[in-house]
Amino acid sequence: MANTDNLDSEPFTLPPAAEFLASCPKFRLLVLGNIESTKVEIFSKVLGINFDKSDIAKVFSDTHSVSQELDLGNENPRLSLHTSANFGTGDKEAYKAVADFLEARQHSSNVADRIHCIWYCVSCDDDRTIHGLEAEFFRQLPTLAPATPAILVFTKYEELIANVRQEWYRDEQRRGISKVAASHILRDLTNHEFKKRIGRRWDAILGDAKIPKLCVATDDEWNPHAGMERLAVGTLSELKGKGERLSYAAAQRGSPAISTQVCADMAAEYFAVNTGHARKRSGVEVGKILHDFFDRSLQIFNFKDPEKVLLEPRLLGRILETMFDAETLGFVKASLDSDGEGHGQGQALIDGLSPHDRACMLTQALAGVVMFFHKLAESQWLHRDPVPRLTGHIVDRELSGIRSGKERKAMLEAIEDSRIFTQCHLATEVSDLILRAVGQDEKSDMSNRAFMIEDDSELAEISLSFVNDHPGPDAVVLPNGMTILALN
Repeated sequence: MANTDNLDSEPFTLPPAAEFLASCPKFRLLVLGNIESTKVEIFSKVLGINFDKSDIAKVFSDTHSVSQELDLGNENPRLSLHTSANFGTGDKEAYKAVADFLEARQHSSNVADRIHCIWYCVSCDDDRTIHGLEAEFFRQLPTLAPATPAILVFTKYEELIANVRQEWYRDEQRRGISKVAASHILRDLTNHEFKKRIGRRWDAILGDAKIPKLCVATDDEWNPHAGMERLAVGTLSELKGKGERLSYAAAQRGSPAISTQVCADMAAEYFAVNTGHARKRSGVEVGKILHDFFDRSLQIFNFKDPEKVLLEPRLLGRILETMFDAETLGFVKASLDSDGEGHGQGQALIDGLSPHDRACMLTQALAGVVMFFHKLAESQWLHRDPVPRLTGHIVDRELSGIRSGKERKAMLEAIEDSRIFTQCHLATEVSDLILRAVGQDEKSDMSNRAFMIEDDSELAEISLSFVNDHPGPDAVVLPNGMTILALN
């Protein structure tokens, strides 16, 4: 009964997990900036690299060669990084070096050797004229590197936020507005101020070029990590090739949602739709799938693991023991105990399940692995400075928290109650189900979109007029759906 899951499909063969990222094992990023515009937090919170200010000064100096890949040691084995000064000072030699470098790299037959993305860093507090060389760079970019996306990264956005907040609170009437309401209005105003002071000037020199503009605040009381996550997500949204997207997902350490989305998409590849049902692909056993998925997910999440605690042979079994209750755990453990070739007592127990139950159990197990890695990434990457060293104790803590929490049971029930095992049209519905089950469906939406600055001045002005025209004690509903409650 080993292959009754999908009788009408061709047997599925798993390529070695070690070759998963072989076509593009590293994401190659070019960062153009200077010591004022390029914050160390961009490297630490988006890419997991610890630089200090002296490192920034060195790698963006006029003596550093853009063709020299930075030595990152063991900081991030999935990243290749090149840097150069931007062109705000009009340095023609720096411009020529970057132009020659990009042109040479784009002709490489090896995808891994090409530049996959460019971050051009500009400081929000730098009220300067945009140099002609900067305009020339963006005009020539489609010729120099036609397949390489570029992103304008505006740093020190927190200083613009602070200036707008200070100006706004000078009006005593506004001091009585609730903090939540004020934060929404101030976001609108800051976006408008950015557009007026900085964005429009860059729009003028960019012309029809579709260059996204991302603002990054390193000290934003609204959401300290939001700017970094926007940069992580915005970069992904500009990448087109599958190999580059996978290598970037593995290189970035700024958005657990990106890694989770990629792993959920991978999980769908183990399923096929047959007669309207989602079923495990034939030709490969459950245990082999689980080991393969664990190994691939570990590559995507790319944790800093100096003690190699995530390579402990029993970890996959411990994750599954954490996720499943006793009545199902026996079947799951049996799948891990099988020899992977469809033989043995463990496999006989799995074969006794119906294709429906096998598919459901496999989906729950895959979702459990995703949930564990996502929780671990949140504890390691977000809101932590410095990032705590990954130890066995941290792994134990995350497993214990999942076991005692409510999300585990909700995940199992969401999958068990899903209709995709009886009514399904696309295997990608498995990915959607896993994201919903682990509570990341809304966040994964964001991993496919860049956050772009828009001119929200009209909304901001309307919001302010509502506040100023309704000084009474009643609640005010703004046009954007937000309610402002009067403070007594």
